[in-house]
Amino acid sequence: MPSSPSGSSLPKDAPRVAIITDSEHPGLRPDDVGLIEAFAAEGASAAPLPWGSEVGADAFDCAVIRTPWDYFLHPGAFIEWVDGLRVPVLNPKEVLRWNLDKGYLQELAQLGVAEIPRTALLEAGEGDTARVLELVSSDRAVVKPVISGGAHGTRVVSGDQPLTWDSSETGTYIVQEFVDSVTELGEWSLIYFNGEFSHSVLKVPKPGDFRVQDDFGGAVQFDRPSESLFEVAAGVLAGAQRALGLTHPLPYARVDLVEARGTSAGLLMELELIEPELFFRADPESQPRFARAIVGALDRSSEAS
Repeated sequence: MPSSPSGSSLPKDAPRVAIITDSEHPGLRPDDVGLIEAFAAEGASAAPLPWGSEVGADAFDCAVIRTPWDYFLHPGAFIEWVDGLRVPVLNPKEVLRWNLDKGYLQELAQLGVAEIPRTALLEAGEGDTARVLELVSSDRAVVKPVISGGAHGTRVVSGDQPLTWDSSETGTYIVQEFVDSVTELGEWSLIYFNGEFSHSVLKVPKPGDFRVQDDFGGAVQFDRPSESLFEVAAGVLAGAQRALGLTHPLPYARVDLVEARGTSAGLLMELELIEPELFFRADPESQPRFARAIVGALDRSSEAS
């Protein structure tokens, strides 16, 4: 593992943190620049490491999953590589496996911790437009793989936009009613470190689109949501901790919510626990908060071992 440029000022026994990236973008993404200094301020050295790399048994003391943004293209290989790491992984390995499949949304809804859009599952190639819309009792639906990211494989289905299946599409897909609020009001991302709220952003799609990612022309506004959405987010995090049997808050989490007509507070769109964009640029103190949460989780892991 490469040495941290700030490592010379740290003691020799300082914990070594691998910031997990991917082979296409092995270094830190622009929004993550500054994490090495943030970790150094907490007494830890840090450096990026693409997932899939061969690493020695004593190369580092902790792996932080940050930007392996191609993991969903090779989920089996990604989880196998993570499982092979012999150091604490944050978020923990069992959290990553649970969050990998978007079926977790139905589990959280069944626990009663949040409302989600009307949702169903089906296998690729099974079901035409009418069947998909019937499943979620809507005249428009969003269809995407249960293991996906960045709107990969996502499409809107309606009478004017019929569902077609490509021969390369396999596995399970999630079907959700189309939520108009995404295009009308945008989608909120609330970011939490060690269970504590850090900062939030509002992601707004470009006119005529529903995808909020900047790859598709979406924009980010630095803002704060209504108090009702904070209540929803707190319930989601508590529910996830309960579902996973965790004794401590998640080191990092991003809760994606929309304000929607007909709901008491808001709809849960995603709970991102693997490699969420954390929008550090929204708050200059967010990177130090993130580093403290990670080092604190590593300290707890060391005490338990």
